[in-house]
Amino acid sequence: MGYGRLHPAPNVAYGTVRLLYQTASREYVEFLRANNPYPGYNNGEILYDLWQQSGQSTPELMAAAPFGRFGAYLPLVVK
Repeated sequence: MGYGRLHPAPNVAYGTVRLLYQTASREYVEFLRANNPYPGYNNGEILYDLWQQSGQSTPELMAAAPFGRFGAYLPLVVK
């Protein structure tokens, strides 16, 4: 299976796979704030404050790939 081919499960009608990139997650920034290796220096707190003020590193869409049958119809149910 190559990187350019998607093989959805047989029950899946359609969907989109999205690849997101986030520079720094909340967990990572909070870890750096809590585990400052140099007592007296507030670099972790400064980074946390800047991260909060600048949008908290929202995820950016890098790529998207649709897959499946886009012309899928629901089954007709007759009573």
